[in-house]
Amino acid sequence: MERYTTGEVAKLCGISTRTLQYYDEQGILKPAETNDKQYRVYTETEIQKLKAILLLKKLGFKLNAIRKIVEETHALQTVKILLNENMEHLQKDIEEKQAQLKEMKTMNKMIHDESLSPLTKLKDIDTILKTDTNYPFLTYKTLGLAGGATILEVIAYYQSYKRKNVWPSIIGIGGSIAVAAYITHDYYHKVSYMCPNCQHVFKPPFKTWLLAPHTPRTRKLDCPNCQFTGYCLEVVDTEK
Repeated sequence: MERYTTGEVAKLCGISTRTLQYYDEQGILKPAETNDKQYRVYTETEIQKLKAILLLKKLGFKLNAIRKIVEETHALQTVKILLNENMEHLQKDIEEKQAQLKEMKTMNKMIHDESLSPLTKLKDIDTILKTDTNYPFLTYKTLGLAGGATILEVIAYYQSYKRKNVWPSIIGIGGSIAVAAYITHDYYHKVSYMCPNCQHVFKPPFKTWLLAPHTPRTRKLDCPNCQFTGYCLEVVDTEK
């Protein structure tokens, strides 16, 4: 059977000789033998075992866990159990990181590139983010009402066509207009806007709000506090 030195094994597996020596010292991977000059000697068996150890390390296993695995008779059963545990922890960590990233992106939108606000404003932003949890419900409610009005209007048109009578369509259009007016009024009174330049929260006049260019979560408005003109972030009005 072919023999390998510490340097040769390290080169074959892409690690340092010090790492290989450390694995020996920690009882993770022992050499096949030590020759007369006290040099470690490895065989193909140790090399394959080392590759498995490096794979476990790549999968996130700690060295203490790896040491226990290599000592197990039914090692793959232990690996499976630990993989399940590691996956649960990793999934939880991913969810936490995703939530953190979402908060960072939202906070970033609240700060203009040239904002001169002091650091203390960061707490105001964080407070708004924590009280802005009703926003998704507000959006779903609006979409639900709009979708319901559309369905009723379609039904009204169908009834007009079926009965050869214009009144169902007129009633349907009138109902849609009424729902649209309610949605607009309700939405306006439940949102405010944060200036990205000074972080001031304000509610613009209804006409200004209605006609302002907008995206799903911003509107181009004039801040009454610092006179900044630009896209302000939409937030839930906590006073309502």
